[in-house]
Amino acid sequence: MARLPAKTSVSPEKFKSMFPTLKPTIYSDPSISKAVNNDGTVKFWDVKTKSLLNEVKGLGEAFTLAWSPDGEYVIVGNKEDKLFVLSPNQDTPLSSHQQSMQTNNIAFCWSGQRIFATTGEGKTRILSFPDFEPAYRFDYKEGPDSEFMLSGHTSSCTSTEVHPGNRYVATGGTDSLICLWETNPD
Repeated sequence: MARLPAKTSVSPEKFKSMFPTLKPTIYSDPSISKAVNNDGTVKFWDVKTKSLLNEVKGLGEAFTLAWSPDGEYVIVGNKEDKLFVLSPNQDTPLSSHQQSMQTNNIAFCWSGQRIFATTGEGKTRILSFPDFEPAYRFDYKEGPDSEFMLSGHTSSCTSTEVHPGNRYVATGGTDSLICLWETNPD
């Protein structure tokens, strides 16, 4: 039996200098990974064989992405506040959605029917998926036809994550606050 070659490690600093804009993420299926680069390319990789499965180009300066819970879709956001819906199996976007405000980060809810999108206004939008319409309407200050948003930050809201048990949504912002939103009252 042939001896396997020794693996070499690369320090985090060296990795960052080699790939300064690459953001790899792994879906719950550990055999598939995706990476987004600010050149507007998203690559889907087979982790086991280290082979490229698919590549989607022309997305602008992409910087944020999220897998749907079922693994069928990836949403990618760019610096022009446009969100693209991708399939790991197609080399063109399934759809694109221009946002009306700065969109910094996105996360799917547990069902995959809604997404949370953080904004430069310190709020988190709750949008339906796949049509990207406001999931809830009503704001006490603005009136019954206004979009309901989670308001918890005094400056730009930059990150969001859904609790693995689906009990909370966490948001973080440039105001150094972390907000936890309970998703069900039980």
